[in-house]
Amino acid sequence: MQQKKLTTNLNKKSSIIQKNFFYLLILIIISFSFTYYSGYRGVYPIDSFIIFDSGYKVLNDIHPFKDYWSITGPLLDYLQSIFFLIDTSWFTYVLHSAFINISQALRLKPQSVEALELKEKISLLPALLENIQKAVIARTENNIDMEVKYLSMAVNLDPLRYKLVDRLDDLRKRVLENNFANSIKKGLASVDNKDLEAARLYLKEAQSIFKERSENGLLSKKVKLLELDLKVERLLFGAKSASQSDNWLKAETLYKEARKLQPNRKDLEEGYNLAKKINILSSKLTTHLQTPRRLSSPNVTEIVGTLVTKAKGLSSQSPSLHDKKTKLQELLRAYSKKIKVTVISNGFTDVSVRGVGKVGLINEKVIDLKPGTYTFEGKRIGYRSKLIQVDIPPNLGGIVVKISSDERI
Repeated sequence: MQQKKLTTNLNKKSSIIQKNFFYLLILIIISFSFTYYSGYRGVYPIDSFIIFDSGYKVLNDIHPFKDYWSITGPLLDYLQSIFFLIDTSWFTYVLHSAFINISQALRLKPQSVEALELKEKISLLPALLENIQKAVIARTENNIDMEVKYLSMAVNLDPLRYKLVDRLDDLRKRVLENNFANSIKKGLASVDNKDLEAARLYLKEAQSIFKERSENGLLSKKVKLLELDLKVERLLFGAKSASQSDNWLKAETLYKEARKLQPNRKDLEEGYNLAKKINILSSKLTTHLQTPRRLSSPNVTEIVGTLVTKAKGLSSQSPSLHDKKTKLQELLRAYSKKIKVTVISNGFTDVSVRGVGKVGLINEKVIDLKPGTYTFEGKRIGYRSKLIQVDIPPNLGGIVVKISSDERI
């Protein structure tokens, strides 16, 4: 009975050993084949030849640490040199990797954390390799955006691919540089096209990429100058529209505001001076139109004549100024034309006009006086003097003034 039980146990152990050997053989074949197949797909830009070079050096009696510095340590260098005894080729380089992969696989237990992690990595490997291959094609085509896309997908699948990570970081920096340069370029073009909104947008984009770059200061300065130019242009347009509507007070105000913003512009200075001159003349002409009787004064007549002469050169710019000038010219002509004044007295009164002269002892006499207000005075010995104020309007055919001193003292 015991012998039968022993035989059964031996058979079970033999079956387990056969099964384990079968699994082990499959593991070895898969580990070797996968590495060898992957290696023979070709050389990629991310591949390194450090071990290849160091193995070849050892084969030629050049040793690590003695003759050169080894980053990975001497073990892999000497192992690779042993494989190169077979043949110095890509075949033996990949063969070395395949055997290393077998040794790593044999160390794992099926249910260990390392084995499960490896299983997950292997399941992601086809997608990883596909994204890497697409990234290589994009790089060949100089398509940075697509290369970034596929490298990002590859790094998400395997974040420990440090060369991919470095390449992705470098590309992202290049993308930022390109985007920044494009934003600055488009912003400057928008300034040239006087598109303020677009220029502000591109400036904001550039500042969001690299806030402290000097190019931002240049574009910002140009955007501010464009804002100023457009504001001045709006003021100038309003001033011109106001002047065309004969609203020179508004035009002067707008020219003045524009002049403060850009004091060295000749057209703004000329526009402001013209508006100011027209407004001053218009105000003075209005004052004289409101007090026409003062035109009887020679001094006032001279002043108004000078103003009318000045207004002639500007009246074509302002219809209202032209009208005021015309009215004053008519008033000047009317006040320069003398009016027939018939003075009637009693022959005993000595009649005179203050500020003008004597009329004399008359019964009736016609004198010529310009329009205005005059004081007639009558004197007679033994009688009270008599004063009469007479207003002589312009454009009058004639006027009669009666004056006699007939009240005894």
